[in-house]
Amino acid sequence: MLDFKPLHPQDAQILRPYLTGEGRICDNTPGTAVMWRGSFNTHYAVRNGTAVLRMYHSQGGETYSYPSGNAPEELLEEIISDTRKRGVTPRFCSMSRGLAEALCARCGGEPTASRRWADYLYPAENFISYSGRKLHEKRNHVNRFLAEHSDWEYVPIDSSSLPRAREFYSDYMERNVKDSPIARHEAKICLEVLDRWSDYGFSGGMLIADGAVVGITAGEAIGDTLYVHIEKAERTVNGAYQMLASCFVRSFGDKVAFVNREDDSGDAGLRQSKLSLCPCELLYKYTLEIAGG
Repeated sequence: MLDFKPLHPQDAQILRPYLTGEGRICDNTPGTAVMWRGSFNTHYAVRNGTAVLRMYHSQGGETYSYPSGNAPEELLEEIISDTRKRGVTPRFCSMSRGLAEALCARCGGEPTASRRWADYLYPAENFISYSGRKLHEKRNHVNRFLAEHSDWEYVPIDSSSLPRAREFYSDYMERNVKDSPIARHEAKICLEVLDRWSDYGFSGGMLIADGAVVGITAGEAIGDTLYVHIEKAERTVNGAYQMLASCFVRSFGDKVAFVNREDDSGDAGLRQSKLSLCPCELLYKYTLEIAGG
């Protein structure tokens, strides 16, 4: 029997060797798993150099990540056996198409995915200079930012700059967070990241214009992909969002080739915004229920 434990911020470092962004999907990163653990009552287990997450989805019920590590087959079989003994349908989520199809061929079932939760993947070069006709509007926003703010800088978030980043976000939250449970929950998550910065192990930065912080961003680079988990900027400052995104990507040099900016949650405005940045791929997250037994 696997020993599942509640997931906490400090466990991000335990999961980092295992959650390496399978399929470049953000759900398969330590950051996403820990940030959103409260929404899914996420627990984790590690055994024989292999880790797996157990979650509870509002519509899907008990669900597991595909085991990752030295012995995924062993944990996979144990999960399937255990769930069936308890009368629960084995269900695995957040898999790439290739992994889902391989599991389907082995165990049966039909993989499903929702456009609402598909991640947006971009070439990192899109954000370096917003070059090309399709990104000219973004480039114009950056140029306007530079024209209006000769005194600006991008400062990495570290122990010395962290209090200032948190102060900015706390103020931003009071002025901009919508009065909805989802928005308030996301704001609480972002504050926790800043309060537990060393536990999360993120990279991040602040955009400062004329002495004032106008945006912060945070995420994690895994393999060749940068996963952007937090990005907030003053909408009253022309080009702040575009400049912040560009600075964050450029801070990694040639270490990342792709940028995952997560899903749009079905929000029409957010979808249009993400599409306007010209993604190279939409990463669908597949769920598979294994029937029979």
